Formats: sequence, structure tokens, C-alpha cells
Amino acid sequence: MKKTLLACALSIASITSVYAQTEPNPLRFMVGIGLTAGGDNVATANYTDGSTNNISAGTGIQLMTGVDYRLNQSVSFQATVGYRGRFALGSNGNASFDRYPIELLGYYNLNEKWRLGGGIQYIHNPSLNASGALAYLSEDFKSTTGIVLETEYFPMPHLGIKFRAVKENYTPIVQPYSGYSTDSINGSHIGVLSDYYF
Repeated sequence: MKKTLLACALSIASITSVYAQTEPNPLRFMVGIGLTAGGDNVATANYTDGSTNNISAGTGIQLMTGVDYRLNQSVSFQATVGYRGRFALGSNGNASFDRYPIELLGYYNLNEKWRLGGGIQYIHNPSLNASGALAYLSEDFKSTTGIVLETEYFPMPHLGIKFRAVKENYTPIVQPYSGYSTDSINGSHIGVLSDYYF
């Protein structure tokens, strides 16, 4: 009887060891890059050659890094910090709408290729920074939160492609007699991002 129990214990230990070696690490680091589009116009850059460039609240390039944790076969979580910027560059002045989003997302894994997710986004002190002839455009905005919905496709285990929609608004921090509008600006947008997991 003792020999049978010992044999069973050794078999279970052996199976567990093999599973631990073949099962992927549930915690992975990630980096991502993508493009977003949408939102209201924050400002218009006017150049000396007569050309203009609109700076919209939801448009820009997005960079992010963070961690992804797979709780079980069905549920995953992801936490990231990043940068999203929209640039207007010209010979007589430059402007950029800079945001630093912090996101916490949860996912339901449909299978090994697809997952659906959503969560919250926090952006601390977004700002419109300008220089040269466009310096008058500079403006600060209040910290804001947003809602993120997305789906992610994995063509390879370490590569994900995200399709997302984000709902957010920006409210200017108005100084006395500044002349800026106090109206909230719609920054809602859609985006496509590519993530690498390692």
C-alpha cells in the first residue's frame, strides 16, 4: 500500500513538473505603439505661409509599456503607462498636445488568438505645448479619466494587434482673463496598436 501511494505521489509530482515547464509564464512585460484618430479640435496652428494644421484631442501616436497577467485560461489583466501626442510642426513654430495615459484593463480570453477587454484610463495634467509663432496656443488641461474598450488579436504568441475605442473629455484650466474657453473638449477616439510581449 505504501509503495502504491509513493508511486502515485511521484507520478503526480512528475506530471506537475512537466506542466510547470510547458505552461507559459502568466506574467509578461509588454511594449506597444500605434495610431489614434478622433476627437474635437483643440487648436489650429496658423503658419506664415498661409497653411494651417488642426490639432484634434483624440488623434496622435501612442506609445506604452507595462505588464500583462493571465489569471487563468479565461481572464487576463493589463496595466500600462504611456504617451500619446499630436504634433503640428512648421518653420515658424511647433505645437504638440501631450498626454500620459495610465491604463488598467481586464480581458476575457475567447481562445488563444482573440480576447475582448475594457477598463479605465487616467491622464494626469494633459497639456498643449507650443513654441515660436505658435506659443500663444499653449494651454493646460485638468486631469481626466476615460473608458477603454478593445479587442486584441494574436497572430503570434508574442505579438498582439489591438483595435480600441476610448471615450474621454478634456477641460481647460482657465486663468483669469486668459480668454480661453472653459468648454469641455471631446477627446473620444479609435485606435490601432501593435504590442510585443516578452
